[in-house]
Amino acid sequence: MTTLTNARVVTPHEVLEPGWVTFSGPTITGVGTGGAPAAVADDDVRDLENAYLLPGFVDLHMHGGDGASVGSARPDEVRRAVAFHHRHGTTRMLAGITLAPELPGGLELVRSVVAAGAVAAIGHSAADHRRSREAFAAGARLTTHLFNAMNPLHHREPGLAGAALADDRIVFELINDGLHLHDDTVRIAFATAPHRAALVTDATPAAGMPDGEYRLDDVDLTVRNGRATLPDGHTLAGSTLTMDRAVRRAVHHLGIPISQVAAAAATTPARLLGLGDRTGSIAPGKDADLVVLTPRLHVRATFLRGRPVGRPRGPDAKDPEPGNSRDSVGPIA
Repeated sequence: MTTLTNARVVTPHEVLEPGWVTFSGPTITGVGTGGAPAAVADDDVRDLENAYLLPGFVDLHMHGGDGASVGSARPDEVRRAVAFHHRHGTTRMLAGITLAPELPGGLELVRSVVAAGAVAAIGHSAADHRRSREAFAAGARLTTHLFNAMNPLHHREPGLAGAALADDRIVFELINDGLHLHDDTVRIAFATAPHRAALVTDATPAAGMPDGEYRLDDVDLTVRNGRATLPDGHTLAGSTLTMDRAVRRAVHHLGIPISQVAAAAATTPARLLGLGDRTGSIAPGKDADLVVLTPRLHVRATFLRGRPVGRPRGPDAKDPEPGNSRDSVGPIA
C-alpha cells in the first residue's frame, strides 16, 4: 500500500490540510485529515511536504504536444503526445468530436452521435440561440471552447454561448491561456456555473515546443511567443497550453478557489464522459489518478491508477505563459 501524507488534499468539497491518501494497486483505499494510518513494514509512505494533491486532470480537448499529434497513424507519435501531457498532470485525455448544428443534417448527426453512446459537442458554429437549444434538446451535452469560434453573446440574441451558459445540462469548455479568453470572461463563466465549467487545453503539437512552424493534421501553424495561429499570424489555431498551466493560472491569476478549479480540471469532465464513478475526484474506491503539485502549483508527480507516469522534466516555472506576465500568489481556498 502507498500512503501520501502531509498534503493539501483537494476533494470535491474542501481542502484537507494536512491530509493523507492511501492507495493499493490502482485503487484509492482511504482519504483523511490529520495523521495518516499507521504503516506496516512493506508500506510505501511518502511525505509530500505540504504539496497539493489533486485528482489527475481530464482534458476533453487536445490534439497533441511535444511535437507529436494524436491524429498520427504512428503509435510512437501518439505515445509521445500522451506522455507529454502526463508530465503536466493529465491522466485522461481525448481529442475533441465537434458539430455545427446549423449545417444541413446537423441535428440528425447530433442524435446519431448520442444514440451511439458518444458525447455530442457543439462548436465551430454560427448557430443562433434557437438552433443551439434545439441541439441541446437533441442530446448535445458539451460546448467546444466556449466563446471561441462562435457568434458573440448579444443581449437580444444570446447565441450558442448564451444557450450553453443558461442550460444546466451543458458542460462548457474554457481555454484559460490568457489568449483565447479575457480573464473576466473566464471569471464570469465560473461565477455563472462553476459545476459545469471544464478546463481544456486544445493543445496542438506545438505545445511544449519552441516558437516555429508546425502542422496540425492538414493545417499549417505558426507559433510566436507561445501563441499558435494560422500562417496569417492573427487567427488562433489551437494552443500551446497545458492543464497544469491552466490550473495554475485560474488559481493564482484569476483568484478562483482551488476546489472549483480542480472540479473543472477533473471532476466535471470525468462526469461528462461517464467516468465519474472511476476517476475525477479523490475518494475511496476510485482509481488512484492523482497529481502532486508544489505550493506554487507546478507538477511534482503524476499517478495513473496508482502508477507513476510522465516523469516531470523539472520545475516548469520558466515555461512561457502567454497573456500572463505575472505569477502572483492569490488566495487558495
